Amino acid sequence: MKKLLLSLTLFASLSGFSQTITKDNSIVGGNSSVFDILVQSDGKIVVAGGFTNMNGSSALRIDRYNADGTPSTFASGAGNNSTTGTNDYITCLKELSNGDILVGGNFTRFDTQVQSRIAKIDADGFPVTSFVPGIGQGFNDVVNSIDVQSNGKIIVGGLFTDYAGNTVNRIARLTANGTYDNTFSIGTGFDAKVNKIKVLANDKILVAGDFSSFNGTTVEGLVILNSDGTLNADFNLAGANIVIGGNVKVRNFEIQSDGKILIVPFIGGGRVYRINIDGTVDSSFTPFDFNTAITAICIQPDGKVIVGGQFTLFQNTIPVNKILRLNTNGSLDNTFTVGTGLNSRAFAIKVQSDNKILVGGEFTEFDGESMNFFGRLNNCTANKTVSLIYNGGLNGQNSLEAVQTNATYEWFNCSDSTAILATTKGFAPTTNGDYAVRITTDECEVISDCKNFYICPLSNAVTLSGNTITVTTIPAQEPFFQWYAECDTDNPIAGASSSSFTPTTSGNYSVAIGSNWEECNVISECIYVGLVGFEENKQTSFSISPNPAKEFVTVSNIEIGSTVAFIDLTGKTISTIIAPTSKVEMQTTILTTGVYFVRVSDTNGETAVEKLIIE
Repeated sequence: MKKLLLSLTLFASLSGFSQTITKDNSIVGGNSSVFDILVQSDGKIVVAGGFTNMNGSSALRIDRYNADGTPSTFASGAGNNSTTGTNDYITCLKELSNGDILVGGNFTRFDTQVQSRIAKIDADGFPVTSFVPGIGQGFNDVVNSIDVQSNGKIIVGGLFTDYAGNTVNRIARLTANGTYDNTFSIGTGFDAKVNKIKVLANDKILVAGDFSSFNGTTVEGLVILNSDGTLNADFNLAGANIVIGGNVKVRNFEIQSDGKILIVPFIGGGRVYRINIDGTVDSSFTPFDFNTAITAICIQPDGKVIVGGQFTLFQNTIPVNKILRLNTNGSLDNTFTVGTGLNSRAFAIKVQSDNKILVGGEFTEFDGESMNFFGRLNNCTANKTVSLIYNGGLNGQNSLEAVQTNATYEWFNCSDSTAILATTKGFAPTTNGDYAVRITTDECEVISDCKNFYICPLSNAVTLSGNTITVTTIPAQEPFFQWYAECDTDNPIAGASSSSFTPTTSGNYSVAIGSNWEECNVISECIYVGLVGFEENKQTSFSISPNPAKEFVTVSNIEIGSTVAFIDLTGKTISTIIAPTSKVEMQTTILTTGVYFVRVSDTNGETAVEKLIIE
């Protein structure tokens, strides 16, 4: 007899893992605040702010790192002439399609050039001398945000009221070489500062700020301007009712890939709202309360939202230290664990292509480690899934296996995480219990949830009594059975799902024995059933008519007192009749369409079988 071994992989996805966020020690920070971070198209990282030292060397408010965190050559950065860079803080950076970078802030000089609050540098930090702001050498007050329209024209927002001798209240448009564009129709502009601008795909401009009017029209603190600078009336935040009876002031925003807008308004402590493109609130995103201000927001590629600020509580009850992550519906992502977090607020957060998180601000620590004003966090991408593996065979035993490759593993019983039971990718516990694994990659460390592991107790034994095969040991919880002819596990016998089975033809049979609750599954040994005289025999003395049958069938030429049994394909006896005469009749309307067998056993114990077809 042949023995079949079933090898199954039962995937038990362990949800709710803790995603440990750790400090990446490859980056050395600076000596003062970082206000903006730019990841260049080649992956290099430009940082800007109020610092005069970065990565251990002189750097006047701007510097650059390679994608791996090592220092990168940059004309205005660390280790270069101390006269390069700016004479005051930088607030914003914008990379252009040719690799040049627009720089905004509160400076009045960049390198040796007089450039008030705006400048252009090339990809390596050298000033672009063809960019000349003109009379007054730029803006008369701080630039907070810069973006570019598809025609190369530059939109600038901030606290200023003048550019190169032209009255521009908090927003202006410049040509690519820095001259004032007087075709931008803003009228009297905004009555208070602009905090952030973003040019949309249609060249319209999303503007956030402290303002309450634009060109004499009362507005909320988030508006859309048409590409020519006029107010777009299709967007109206007033109907959102974020602030009842008052003007909404918006500190920051980010735009999702579907065009919806995540905004951070100035209200009470802090909240994040999601706004539809018409200005209404998206009710599928819940704006939970923070106990104080949110100062930075970043959308991950998977749609989750990283938030930084001065807050220490979420929903006024859950401790969070100045950085956290929200799920796509606004709820707190409890898998994003940062220990003690930051010791002060972040102003800029960006996610690199390798999923690591860049953070700039006024902090000096992350989770108790020194991280001065700029740093990088390991946003762990290790696969935290553990699979339950069925190894098959007699008393087939389950085991656990981590899906993540290229890692180190430490399995432990959840009651004692210090006692390491195995250090291999797979682990077969020898006792029932709750188990988890610590997975460590070059990037980070994660720990799976505890998994209740049950050693499969099943026997694969079956017994044969007469023509009936019966499972010896039946699982106590949610048992299941499936019988196979010729032990072919690819072709189950339809309807044969009981613990016993009576074949209608001789052959080899096996059964899958399992328990959904115990996550066990074994295949029995093949067992041969020889049904002497039970196979269909065309030389039988009795006859069946009609065959195929529809409403009734008559079995004729039988001995009085014979037992006539009607049997389905699974071996189940449908009906038994003791013949009162030499023939019996049976109504077949109770039978479904298919193949059946008629078995006649005479008074001497001799048996014959013929096939019956019901239409």
